Amino acid sequence: MKTQVSADRVAEIKVIKPQEFVPHAFNTQASLIHHSSYPIIMISPDVYRDILSIIPSAGEYNEIGWLCTVKELDNRKFLLDSTHMPPQIVGPGESTFTTEGLSRYFTDLILNNLAAANRMLFWGHLHPATFGTSPSDQDEKQMNFFNHNDYFIRGIFNRHGRAEFTFFDYQNNVRWDDVPWMIYYPVDTDQKRDAKWLKEVLVKVKTVVYRKRKFRGGRGQRPIVVISDPAVPSLGVQVGYFDSENPEGFVPREEMVWP
Repeated sequence: MKTQVSADRVAEIKVIKPQEFVPHAFNTQASLIHHSSYPIIMISPDVYRDILSIIPSAGEYNEIGWLCTVKELDNRKFLLDSTHMPPQIVGPGESTFTTEGLSRYFTDLILNNLAAANRMLFWGHLHPATFGTSPSDQDEKQMNFFNHNDYFIRGIFNRHGRAEFTFFDYQNNVRWDDVPWMIYYPVDTDQKRDAKWLKEVLVKVKTVVYRKRKFRGGRGQRPIVVISDPAVPSLGVQVGYFDSENPEGFVPREEMVWP
């Protein structure tokens, strides 16, 4: 059934003109589409030990800074794998790399170790006295020295065991604050260790393979047992079956009754 509206009713409907839209105070936020895509900072044991040695050298109040080479691992992991100390000006409230000092330092590094110079993508520094690890205005300005890179990592440390890392993704214009970090302990191939354990396994461990075969004497299905090691055929093979009625449990092939 159709509903009809009379012409008089249409005339009564008021047309309200909308107000023009005005931009409000925006509260723009970014969120991850894939939660596993944030960067993770990995610190090699050598670099971690270097940091623990550098911090006491700054005394009780001064700041101090250092650089690290970065190696990209799988799954957005970034490894700090060597530590370097460029010229700088430090005090109770500053740790500053000068443009002239960095230029001279990197010129020498390029001539002597080009690979390291290309991977120098981390700046770490110690905050003074009892300060926390939040970046200061000077810390933010310092990052202008590094924005020609695709990315750069900043680490801020204090004297109370806290470290905070920020990942600057200049290529995508994204900044990641307080990203996770951990000590990196890789498990590398150790041929001597492999050989040691292979030898011990071959001597002490034998492989058991179960099969079933029917025997005379109404004894039904008995599992035939093949004890061997496929990796080393010279160790020999023992064939038999396990019998719960036999005190020895295992009946060798020589004593088996075949159909």
